[in-house]
Amino acid sequence: MQNRGHRRMILDSVENGPLIWLTIEENGVTRTKKYAELSAAEKIQADCDMKATNIILQGLPADIYSLVNHHRVAKYLWERVQLLMQVNTKFLNSLPPEWSKFMTDVKLVKDLHTTNFDQLHAYLE
Repeated sequence: MQNRGHRRMILDSVENGPLIWLTIEENGVTRTKKYAELSAAEKIQADCDMKATNIILQGLPADIYSLVNHHRVAKYLWERVQLLMQVNTKFLNSLPPEWSKFMTDVKLVKDLHTTNFDQLHAYLE
């Protein structure tokens, strides 16, 4: 994020959450402003919110990405990534070395039909 334009605004999106889009009343109906109705500063912040989410997602390993890619708010996405990394590290460190390797291997497998069940059986023995 340090090398991007508006880096402070991008970082604010991660730390404090996204721009809260204001509502307007139109013909007796209250609705959220459209992007075209935002001020120039609000448009920059909205763009930075999206950039922050994309930067985080692009830097994730595939196994973590698949668990969090549905998040659209950088702040919540980053909190979830931190939690997953913390739990993952504590859990793997608590296992015997052979189980830790097994769990890492299992997490990296995307399709169970390609799993080597002989290797799985050897781990479980």
